[in-house]
Amino acid sequence: NNRLFEALLAASHDGIALTGPDGAIIRIVKSLLGYGPTNVSGMSIYDIIHPEDHATMHECYFQLLRHDVHEVRYEIRLLKPDGSVVWAEGTVTDMLDDPNVLAIVHNYKDATQRKDGEITALELAAVVDQAPFAFFSKDLEGNIQSWNGGAERSFGYPASEIIGRHIWNLVPPEIQHAENALRTIVVQSAKPMGPIHTVRVHKNGLHIPVALTLAPMIRDGRVRGIVHLSRALGGAEGALSAG
Repeated sequence: NNRLFEALLAASHDGIALTGPDGAIIRIVKSLLGYGPTNVSGMSIYDIIHPEDHATMHECYFQLLRHDVHEVRYEIRLLKPDGSVVWAEGTVTDMLDDPNVLAIVHNYKDATQRKDGEITALELAAVVDQAPFAFFSKDLEGNIQSWNGGAERSFGYPASEIIGRHIWNLVPPEIQHAENALRTIVVQSAKPMGPIHTVRVHKNGLHIPVALTLAPMIRDGRVRGIVHLSRALGGAEGALSAG
């Protein structure tokens, strides 16, 4: 009944909007954007959606009205009354035939923080990949787990060839005991070490003097792996390029 429906709407933590099949706003039940009942009169849902995301919402309505599905998920940008942008994730549900609703129902929540985090992570990944130093990680058994563009340029291995292989591929046999000792110190102390002047082995067999920093990767209070950050010393990068 209507009273139960209203109670369910009032208890929701999401934003809720009701529209007609053409997108005309019938009612903003609960707004996360700052719109009230008086300032949405005569508005369309597309008036509060970023223009670049209109096509996404058009497709959602198209699927509902063609009766392909009862509900469609979306992720779009919404516009606040002051023009600022909020990322939202939600659903549109066809309740046009429900006598208590007679509308398409939008349920949505603010996803700005998550989206900003995703964008920041992608930007950081791009910066790390193009950084002028070798950056890679290994698990506690010494298996390489990640590999940036700087590591490929420094050591000659593309990521597809080196990820999953052991760190010994980069460490001369005569100093592998020292590598083990460093690993033990970092794991036990859970603190970074470096810079350490040592030697690494290029894919072509050339030994490269490097300044190395090791840092623990900590999850759930435990060291789960080690990050290696190194740069070539004494013109080694130039020697490799020349060779």
